[in-house]
Amino acid sequence: MKAFTLLETALSISILIFIFFSLFFLVINVSNLSSFSLLQTGTEGRVLLNLKIMEKELKSMETSNLGGYPIEEASSTKIVFYSDIDNDNLIEKISYSLIEDKLEKKVIKPTGNPLTYNENFAQISYVLDNLVTPQKLFSFYDNNFEETNDISKIRLIKIDIKINQGRKIFSSYLFVAPRNLKDK
Repeated sequence: MKAFTLLETALSISILIFIFFSLFFLVINVSNLSSFSLLQTGTEGRVLLNLKIMEKELKSMETSNLGGYPIEEASSTKIVFYSDIDNDNLIEKISYSLIEDKLEKKVIKPTGNPLTYNENFAQISYVLDNLVTPQKLFSFYDNNFEETNDISKIRLIKIDIKINQGRKIFSSYLFVAPRNLKDK
């Protein structure tokens, strides 16, 4: 029966300690890198997340509970439309507006009997800030991909967001073709 010598035992323990500390520092460095990446992409991530939310809401726009056209207002800094964003069979009135350097989202759920969209019950939030101003946030296009502000002709919506990040500007855009605005 052979036994380990004191030198072999000390060498084995030294190797295990070296491996342990190497793995420990590797994990610390990777987690710091991940944190740095998350901080670096914080604004970009927020913009992309809000663009995805807007895309979902705009794609599913539909006639209001009062029978109004799916788009109520369309300008370069504001859009007002109707969509069931919480799947409760009530069509909310949604607006996105550029207010100073913030993107304001306003949601009004219809209430009462008969249903009405009461501005006093609006839920207002600021989904993005530090937007570059002035900027053309929304562009609207017809079937021929020509720019239009006639809400009855809108078939494609471009959302173009530019965020001021100190010395650089982050820009992202998205085209949305609402399902219920297609020509028959």
